[in-house]
Amino acid sequence: MSPEEIANRMDGRLSEESGGRREAFIPSPVIQNHAAFLAFLPDGSLGCAWFGGTLEGKSDISIHISRLMPGADAWSAASRVTDDPDHSEQNPVIRSGPDGITLFHTSQVSGNQDSSLISRGC
Repeated sequence: MSPEEIANRMDGRLSEESGGRREAFIPSPVIQNHAAFLAFLPDGSLGCAWFGGTLEGKSDISIHISRLMPGADAWSAASRVTDDPDHSEQNPVIRSGPDGITLFHTSQVSGNQDSSLISRGC
C-alpha cells in the first residue's frame, strides 16, 4: 500500500467485518507515527496511544491518544497528550487500574538517546 493510499484510508472508520476481523486507520495530525499501544479503559472503550511528529527523536515528537467507544464504528480524533518542547516523548504504555489511567512513556533531550528517562503523564 502506498503512502497516498494509507493517507486516504486514515479516517478512523472500522472496515466491514471479514473473517471476524475489522481494521481501521486512525487519523493522526502528524506525518510520522510509531509504537502504538492498545489498552481497554475503565469506561469500556479501547484506547490507542502512539508517538508522532516530524521525525523520531526530534523535540516535536509527542504522545497522541485516540479512543474507540463501545459500539462505535470509528475511532475518535487524535488528541496530543504530551508536549514538552525540549524533549522527544516516545514509547507510550497505558496502565488502567483501580486508581485510574496512567500513561508512561520515555522522554529524551531531542536526538539524545543517552538522556532517555521514563516519564509519567496523564
